Amino acid sequence: MNEMFKERFKYYDEDNNLHIEAYEFLIKELSEGNCIMEQAYKFLCWLHYNNRDKFPSPINKPHIPDFVEISEQEFRTTFCNSDKRIYMFEWLIQFSKAKVESFNINYIDVLFGGSFVNSKNEVPKDVDFALMLDPPFIENIISKDYEAFLPNCQELDFLDIIFISNECSFKDFWFYATVTHFGNVPSDKSKCYINNAFQKSKVFKIRLSLEL
Repeated sequence: MNEMFKERFKYYDEDNNLHIEAYEFLIKELSEGNCIMEQAYKFLCWLHYNNRDKFPSPINKPHIPDFVEISEQEFRTTFCNSDKRIYMFEWLIQFSKAKVESFNINYIDVLFGGSFVNSKNEVPKDVDFALMLDPPFIENIISKDYEAFLPNCQELDFLDIIFISNECSFKDFWFYATVTHFGNVPSDKSKCYINNAFQKSKVFKIRLSLEL
């Protein structure tokens, strides 16, 4: 089922006819007691969020988190309070700047979620972050080689990155999926998403200057 969904609905956020087909397919799977993969679960929640009447859904859905915009310095003061955190954040800065330097832009907005923005977690295992770019830049990344824009060495495997549109529209599946992933903590991490409840957490946004 998972592979079928990936193949048949990989362009699902572009074609409304596929929305209906995918929705009917997933609801049937659920009615038969089958489990659906995380991406399919998020897709079903996204359909419901954007059109509750057309796509009713009986499943638990994630919260839309609160956004907190702070300066880079405020972010450092709040969350870079250990050697491990400072190390991770400095590498994130270097990596992010290197990946977008060819786009000739003066700044980039970055979203953060997960354990790194939980100040009680002294040793986060990774950094969940999203680089927010103009849609043409994202198309450029995808059309070239998306893998080439990801961390490619073991030393940087703590950087959990995704590229999303800076238009910040919940009609964009990838924006919705990223933000709800960053801003929700499962009540039981041993359970799959569809059988979980969620606690809302904050998503932080900072602006990195790319000027020399």
